[in-house]
Amino acid sequence: HRLMADFTNHRNRVGRETQLAVTLAERKVLLELLPVLDSFERCINATYTSLEDFHAGVVLIHRQMQEALRKTGVEPLALNVGDPFDAQHAEALTTTSQASLPDGSVAAIYERGYYLRDQLLRPARVIVNNHPEGDPTQDPS
Repeated sequence: HRLMADFTNHRNRVGRETQLAVTLAERKVLLELLPVLDSFERCINATYTSLEDFHAGVVLIHRQMQEALRKTGVEPLALNVGDPFDAQHAEALTTTSQASLPDGSVAAIYERGYYLRDQLLRPARVIVNNHPEGDPTQDPS
């Protein structure tokens, strides 16, 4: 009976320690994000003399959010329009045909993808370029 009691106590302690680690990690993330929320509230309550001033404020909050995410280990996926479509890092929402872009390339990024440290957190959601009659950007010779 003693062995069973020791095992139960160990299991309970590990469970409490795991929950504490999760709570501390959540707290760290939230403490990074709360200043961004504060900035949004200031932005909403501010009086702007021009649309350009409002836009500049939103751009600053966007940068603040990117930095907060970076501090928690979140980095954007390096993907640009014109890059080859990669199904391991992006989800194709639909296709389009733009003669100025290579066949099978990213034509537009609907949602950026993100990594959490070295793991894909969320794939990018993109529109893929598709030339039904071949790729007009390639030399036919």
